[in-house]
Amino acid sequence: MTKKKFGLALGGGAALGWAHIGILRVLAENGIEVDLVAGTSMGSIVGGSFAAGKLDTLEEHARAITWSKMLSLADMKLGRSGLFAGDKVVRMLVDNLGGVNIENLELPFAAVAVDLVKGEQVVFKSGLLTDAIRASISLPGIFAPVHRGDQWLVDGGLVNTVPVSVCRDMGAEVVVGVNVVADYLSRAESVGLLDTDNSDGSLSEAEKKEVERTKGVIAKLQEWKQVVSERRQREPKGPGLLGIGVSAGSLVMRELAKGQLERNPPDVLIEPKVGQIMSFEFHRASELIEIGRECAKSRMDDIRAALEPGSRDLR
Repeated sequence: MTKKKFGLALGGGAALGWAHIGILRVLAENGIEVDLVAGTSMGSIVGGSFAAGKLDTLEEHARAITWSKMLSLADMKLGRSGLFAGDKVVRMLVDNLGGVNIENLELPFAAVAVDLVKGEQVVFKSGLLTDAIRASISLPGIFAPVHRGDQWLVDGGLVNTVPVSVCRDMGAEVVVGVNVVADYLSRAESVGLLDTDNSDGSLSEAEKKEVERTKGVIAKLQEWKQVVSERRQREPKGPGLLGIGVSAGSLVMRELAKGQLERNPPDVLIEPKVGQIMSFEFHRASELIEIGRECAKSRMDDIRAALEPGSRDLR
């Protein structure tokens, strides 16, 4: 009996998508050959790099990211349709991936975006890889959308956070989906929405580390830290405005992905526990990659079973 065609659907989630790298590493270490990849948003960056044979380069860059390097990619354009133009990100992608076309990659690849005009999914299966990725990562309000003909293209996560359906359309018989936005409870705990023992009103160890991590990046951080400390003395168990906003956004992303996965379930679903890490913390790549590795290891038996010739449909 012939080997089943194996597709990998890598979901969006900004920095949390670094976990995809660890998952790909474990698949390779276990001799699991990926036949095709579809990616949304950050999943398109990791998936496209993998399909281009550039995963080593991407991982090297990811592990070397610092706050200062992140800021160097910020090309703020006030008055435009996004906070950042995205030109510096495109130049970085071109430097890493070159001018390769999707149809010339080492294995079939697709990137998912959304046309805001028609409200429809747009799947890139040909053309410049960097153009496809740039459209797929265009989170509304953050990156300016990509204008192509009569289309305005933005982040594919609005309609297909984990592109399982795209993998199946590409001919995959077995699909492993990776959803990095499922761990809402860890996010709620990390921002103070869940009750913790903090009766003395002081900042927890996790909060102290978070403050130190973002020092020098958020304007007037020391004043913010003092305000948070004083507020916690008055209201020791309540989350702050930032925590509420972050958790609310995470909840929306989780529910979007949940609904999409219920309509198009993968054969095996991998959901790394990464909710304690903020989606903008790209400098925590090493930690995220390791979490992805450990999560993939725990699902290897299920993946092997799904790929076994003659095995039943696990969905």
